Amino acid sequence: MFIKKHKKFLYHVLKYTISAFGGPQSHLALILKTFTINSNYYSKEEIIELNSLCQILPGATSTQLITLLGYKKGGFKLAFLTFLIWIIPACFIMGLFSFFIVNNNTSLKIIKYLKFIQPMAIGFLLFSTYIIFKISIKNITTIFIFITGFLFTLIYFKTPWIIPILIVFASLFSNFLTKPVIKNAQPKRYNVNYKYLILFLSIFALSGYYSEKSRVNSWENRKIFNLFENFYRFGSIVFGGGDVLVPLLIDQYIERPTTHKQSINKSESIKLNKETILNGYGMVKAIPGPIFSISSFIGGISLSNKGKLMQVLGCIIASIAIFTPGFLIILFVFPFWENLKLNNLIINSIQGINAVVVGIMLASATYLLKTDSIYLNFNTIVNLLIVFTTLILLIKTKTPPSLIVLLCIILGIIF
Repeated sequence: MFIKKHKKFLYHVLKYTISAFGGPQSHLALILKTFTINSNYYSKEEIIELNSLCQILPGATSTQLITLLGYKKGGFKLAFLTFLIWIIPACFIMGLFSFFIVNNNTSLKIIKYLKFIQPMAIGFLLFSTYIIFKISIKNITTIFIFITGFLFTLIYFKTPWIIPILIVFASLFSNFLTKPVIKNAQPKRYNVNYKYLILFLSIFALSGYYSEKSRVNSWENRKIFNLFENFYRFGSIVFGGGDVLVPLLIDQYIERPTTHKQSINKSESIKLNKETILNGYGMVKAIPGPIFSISSFIGGISLSNKGKLMQVLGCIIASIAIFTPGFLIILFVFPFWENLKLNNLIINSIQGINAVVVGIMLASATYLLKTDSIYLNFNTIVNLLIVFTTLILLIKTKTPPSLIVLLCIILGIIF
């Protein structure tokens, strides 16, 4: 039986899923720990190479990476099971949270109990930076790209397009200064399947068509069509991870309803307030899984005035819509990657992308440390201790990441 054959791998996927706090960069550290250091499914270089591919594509980076690991191990079936195990727990929690925040104000209390998860996630992020730095920073060119990536990310941290711009820069600069490399190893070759691209484009076109048609014709349940189109579009254009979703959500559900004229059925437009979005963002940062699972929360809130059944439907629709584009894109692009990565242009690009990713990750950790350390007080000292204790445990010991997570949750409840 297929599942029985791959149950050990799926167990590691589940173990990773319940431990994966902190966003794509921190998730990479856990993937390295779970699938290389603790289990030897892949080499560190192999995972870092796949991460480089995911960085240059739109969609949820962590989701695409873990999906690829399943695909390389057991083809489409294992990739799909891996994908489901990864997204369902976080989407379920965030969907459930949409009911709590509608009915009462328990969100701040829940987030308070998980207050040490953020510094712990920074520790994971620093560990990932440490691992990739050792592998990727090898010469003057990669050092320069690393420093440039670090400085520009730190300065323009809140600019959504800084990451794709830096990735393009790193690829071009690395090719300009790096000599051609001859690579003799032949990768496993995969057949390119255009059905994933056709399906991606078809859904994109149809969702846009029916969303607009439902608006113009004032369909009773037009919110369902609008919601699917919104999140499918987000999943198709977002680069740089789930954090980039926040400005898109604010523009779509706060700015547009108040600045755009909607002559037809204004009551059916989706409108949210900033506090709701930020509460959802705070909660998604405090649970394991993909940041894109905030879609389940927003989907539930968006249809909450239509009854409980419609609220559940909103959670499901938004989650499916936002994760589907990245899933289809990565399965379409991956065979090209496997067939082209022997090309010197691609080899040099990978070196540059890996170097700039290290700079981006270090800048992210620095930015987060900076926000936690504006004033030297007791809370700051405790947070810094958790950050560096997490880092030391990951580097020097074989402590399971899930145990570190559990200890931080217990500390948050006690203190």
